[in-house]
Amino acid sequence: MAPYMGYTEPISPRPRPLQPAPEHSAIEYRQLVSRAVTRRLLDPLLDAWSPTEDDMDGFAKWEFDDRKRARERAREALRRLGTAWDGFCLDVEQAQQETHVLGPTRYEGPSKFATRMETEDVGVDGVEEGGRFEVADRVQCRGGGTGTGMGMGTGMMVRFPDMDPNEVKRRMEAQIGKLREFAMQRRAG
Repeated sequence: MAPYMGYTEPISPRPRPLQPAPEHSAIEYRQLVSRAVTRRLLDPLLDAWSPTEDDMDGFAKWEFDDRKRARERAREALRRLGTAWDGFCLDVEQAQQETHVLGPTRYEGPSKFATRMETEDVGVDGVEEGGRFEVADRVQCRGGGTGTGMGMGTGMMVRFPDMDPNEVKRRMEAQIGKLREFAMQRRAG
C-alpha cells in the first residue's frame, strides 16, 4: 500500500561510472600516490608479518590494521581508475626517492650583501646631530644609504642618496609590470 496518494516508487540510483572524468582521475591518482608514500602502504612488512597481541601494544596494532585497510582502499580506487597495481607501485617507489619541495627547511646566515651593509644607529626622535638631520627608526648604512629598521615586520628598506627617486620608481614599476605579465602567462598556460 502506498504511504500517500500519488506515491510512486523511488527510482533506484544510477550506478556510479567505473571511470571518473579524466581531470579528476589524475588528481585522485596523485593523491593516492602521496597517501601511499606518507602511510607507507607498500611496506613489505604489511604482507610478511601478522602481529599478535604479544608482539605490539594496542596502538601499534591499530595503526598496522589501519594501514592494511588503507592499502585495500587504495587497490579498490585503482581498480576504479583502471590502473594496474604494479604500475602504481613503481610510481610510489619513484615518489619516495624524489626530493620534495616541502622538505626540511634550511636556515642560513645573512647574505654577503647584508653583512656588507653593517648598520649603525643614527639617531632617535628626529634629533639633529653633527650637521645632519637624523630621523627616528632609521639606520645609516656604511655605504651611504639609509633605511628603516626591522621593527613591525617592515623589512629592511634601503635608500641610497646617489640614486634618483624617479629612477627607483621607474625600475620598481618595470619589475611590477614583469611580475604582472608572468602572472598572466601562468594563468593562461
